Amino acid sequence: MQFEQIDNAEPRSFGRVQDLTNQANLSRSIHDLYKPICNYRSDMPSSLDFGSGTDLYDSNYTDTMKPSVKVSPKVEQTREQPELIAQGIDFPNVVEIYKNEFEHKYRGRELATIEKDIPKEKWNIAYQAFPELKQLGEKTAVMLMKAIIANELDHYGGEDVTQDAVASTGHGGGLHGRSIGYGQISPDGVRNMAKQFDWEVAHHQRAVNPLAKYEKMNDDKLAQELANPANTPLFVAAHIALDLKNLNRHARELQVTPAALGYWYNADMVYAKLDKKHEHLMTKKEAKAKHIQYDPALPTDIVLQKSEHAANIRKWLEQVN
Repeated sequence: MQFEQIDNAEPRSFGRVQDLTNQANLSRSIHDLYKPICNYRSDMPSSLDFGSGTDLYDSNYTDTMKPSVKVSPKVEQTREQPELIAQGIDFPNVVEIYKNEFEHKYRGRELATIEKDIPKEKWNIAYQAFPELKQLGEKTAVMLMKAIIANELDHYGGEDVTQDAVASTGHGGGLHGRSIGYGQISPDGVRNMAKQFDWEVAHHQRAVNPLAKYEKMNDDKLAQELANPANTPLFVAAHIALDLKNLNRHARELQVTPAALGYWYNADMVYAKLDKKHEHLMTKKEAKAKHIQYDPALPTDIVLQKSEHAANIRKWLEQVN
């Protein structure tokens, strides 16, 4: 049974309810949603409309040039097109500002965003909701939740801005398998996790289903709840709780550490399905480029050493700590 995971880029799927080795459908590719918005100039925010540069080179424009641009002295003599000399900013800097503010809205302020947007009491509520997290202890569990969320915010792109804006207005019912919010979990993923908890309650493996109310919401409402940062700890904690059960089954093969759990939230290393002996480890991107069907690689020591996602999680664990 396979499920897909990758940092803020690739679809992730949650398999059958009865199979605890599967994970939530955490798809985040929304190019079909995002491209139509970009295709219509009238739909773009005015702040992104840079207009035309032709007026800048008008022969009569020299007397009204902005102070931030110098005009070559020869212009006054020959009335040639002005030779512009940048003052204080160059084009690469403009591009970088644009990318940080739109393509990566939270980059550089991930932890500050978490502290600002998520009430402190939500961490304890999330921890108490899932008895499995006692294996980690509250301090470590909260640290892991914050590290996972910070990593997702680091990779939070322009398409995520658009998608979450739609969801937060209560019109995200069509997003289904696409990931939403600071934890980048999809509505389908939440429902599948909730169904798993229902199964556990029915089989006396869990007292209550912490996601029961979300399972009953309509599509628009559930997407809106996912877009609310205050709810993110609960959804991420639910994911970690299921991951703990999964990885504990492989205790002889690996150590169930915060780094391993963080990697498993969004595994980026895989083996080809035909590679039964798991001899040829590759990245998910490599497998996709070669059109190879694959299974996610468990977080063994060698996998964690080669995983870019695991390295990202370790970095955030250190910063959160």
